[in-house]
Amino acid sequence: MSETRKCIVCGQDKKLVKFSKRIHKEKASYGKTCHTCGTLIRRSEILKKIIKCEQCGEEKKINKYQVSHSLLSGGELETKYSPECKECMDRNKRARKSEENFKNSRYSTEKLQLCRRCGKEKGADCFYVDKRRNKNGKPYRKSECIECMKERSRLQWVGGRKDTYSYEYTPSKLNKEINPGALTKKDYQKRMFLAARGRAKSKGLPFTLNEEDVVIPDKCPVFGIDIDVGAAKYAPNIPSIDRVVPELGYTKENIRIVCYRANRLKNNASFEELELIYNWMKKELGKE
Repeated sequence: MSETRKCIVCGQDKKLVKFSKRIHKEKASYGKTCHTCGTLIRRSEILKKIIKCEQCGEEKKINKYQVSHSLLSGGELETKYSPECKECMDRNKRARKSEENFKNSRYSTEKLQLCRRCGKEKGADCFYVDKRRNKNGKPYRKSECIECMKERSRLQWVGGRKDTYSYEYTPSKLNKEINPGALTKKDYQKRMFLAARGRAKSKGLPFTLNEEDVVIPDKCPVFGIDIDVGAAKYAPNIPSIDRVVPELGYTKENIRIVCYRANRLKNNASFEELELIYNWMKKELGKE
């Protein structure tokens, strides 16, 4: 027996180890096709089989499906193919992953969201959508629930007086403490101090005040009326910082706390100008 054999498919002389070997009644026989050609023939026959995908409904070749093998009880090997093609399976996997990420994000309508004001977890329908902030067309929810936003809006203006609230940070949430009624003098003094510092910076005036230098009296030193820090904006009896000499800026010796009406009447007029106005008004009113 020669050591080589000719393949009937490719026509090449190859060694006997390249052919399948069969032993029958102690006699060895070899196949007519080599292993390479036999594999190609079997693969081409398998690829002729077409299966219909249950999801997309397209008929595709068998290599487009995921295959699994299982060993039966009789020792036979069972081959099974997935009902969906590989393309549909990959598409479903990406969709499930995207949906899972969306559910865990702030844009989800199913995920519970923590209100930073009341500290309660509520559904997404309890939060307004911030139209200025969106991602890929998905809504972005406000950090405060609708009830807390309405309550804050209602408490901001009560009877013409503006209420205040302050946030106190805790590791789990932001708690809101509401100070009912008008502003306290301490709060208003701080507000006046910050406003004066801003005006001095924008106008280029000297500023040497400390927060303790702004002290609100009970009565206006000009008109003698009661000063109310909880009055409406631009009310005549709210406190106001007046510069005695406007050019000297905001220094402890150059400021006085008077009512808003007195400050508006004085404005930046000098003593001589105010005296002229007084004499003119006295003269004109005396004619009547």
